Amino acid sequence: MLSNDEIEKVRREYTAPFYLKFRRDGLSLAPKIVELAHAASEAQVLFMLETEEWRSRKMGALFALARKAPSIHKAVLRSLETSQGTLTAPELSSAAIVLHGNEALPSLVMYESNAIARNLGGFDITAAAIHHLGGEPMAGDAEAGGESFGRLLRMGTFIHES
Repeated sequence: MLSNDEIEKVRREYTAPFYLKFRRDGLSLAPKIVELAHAASEAQVLFMLETEEWRSRKMGALFALARKAPSIHKAVLRSLETSQGTLTAPELSSAAIVLHGNEALPSLVMYESNAIARNLGGFDITAAAIHHLGGEPMAGDAEAGGESFGRLLRMGTFIHES
């Protein structure tokens, strides 16, 4: 459990400066994200992946890519399964695939099922992720989401390998 000061640090230093910029400037931000991911405690990264705050959850997916802890990697799958939609699912989907490969498919399908049931929309990137692993998406257009998914996957792989 994080203290209020640690939660504020996550929001102020690890989330706010990056969450809107990443999709546009991802590769140029990657070195800073790697640096901060290593500075953050395991508990802080887990908080980011488990919080209901979409901004921190989105950044948690990226921080997880730079970390080696199995607990963090498992938390990526749980976070994906409970994602609240397009604000976090794309980054979580790509992180899950980078970290878990084909083992991410059940979590992607679970997210997709939950998202359909809750009418969250924006399925194209998730459809592309499922298709990438050889699965059959239930919703969305994998081709339409392919370019964005590919960009996220390349950036995620870069972060993970840095």
